[in-house]
Amino acid sequence: MNAVDGWIAARQFASGLGCEKNGRAAEDRGMQRTLSFMSAAAVTLGATLTMPAQASPRTATAVAVVQAQVDAFNKGDVNAFASLYADNVEIFDLGSDAKPSLSGRGALIARYEPMLSRYHPRATVLSRVEAGAFVIDKERTEAGGRASEGVAIYQVESGKIRRVWFAP
Repeated sequence: MNAVDGWIAARQFASGLGCEKNGRAAEDRGMQRTLSFMSAAAVTLGATLTMPAQASPRTATAVAVVQAQVDAFNKGDVNAFASLYADNVEIFDLGSDAKPSLSGRGALIARYEPMLSRYHPRATVLSRVEAGAFVIDKERTEAGGRASEGVAIYQVESGKIRRVWFAP
């Protein structure tokens, strides 16, 4: 696939991620444009667009780490979940504030342990883009009869998730 075909495929993939119809049309269109640009740029740089069960050999390690994290999350196993993150993990909420909303594995456990044990959430990967050390997932999370969809961008270093950026 050449760069132009990749760009077109990525834009089609990103537009296929969909936007929720919940009164946030302008925000959703903005998010879709951002995802479209990110997906297109990733493909232009050599990324592979896949569904969750697929992975290219080049990024199998990053995808395997992220998928193991999703699996541990779904089992409610906070120790297995946290073990897949670097000691100095940083988690960001995409937006104008560039500061991490969480830093360190201890803070990760403190945030997720009560949620995993109390609400037993389930995450489903709806689509995935892989680009070297980066894995971009469109995810649906359900807990306590409520559901939400969002995007998570994972950066994997040395077999551990080093950074995560969440988009609503």
